[in-house]
Amino acid sequence: MKINKGTFDSGLYTYKESILLEDEKTIRDILEDLSGLTLKREANKERGGAEYVLELLVSNPNDNIIETGTIHITVGTEYINNYKIVSEKDHLKTIKELEVREDLEWEKE
Repeated sequence: MKINKGTFDSGLYTYKESILLEDEKTIRDILEDLSGLTLKREANKERGGAEYVLELLVSNPNDNIIETGTIHITVGTEYINNYKIVSEKDHLKTIKELEVREDLEWEKE
């Protein structure tokens, strides 16, 4: 999983820093933080408001081949993609912990 921290300006996301995570436990913790949220679709929501863009590399076996692709999830304090978070849960807990860990280095973009 790659986490990109960025800003939204002039209709585009600009990444400031990123980190590549390979530790399965940390990735599972992030996904667990995001699970169980109650979301509300906002069809006319303007883009922006995300603090992070998560890139997940996903592989699925299909017959004799493995199909691989990337899923992008935009995550902010109030929104995930175009869905408003309406439940009370600290869904950024693990990501925020990663930002202050001294043993991890975020790469400048």
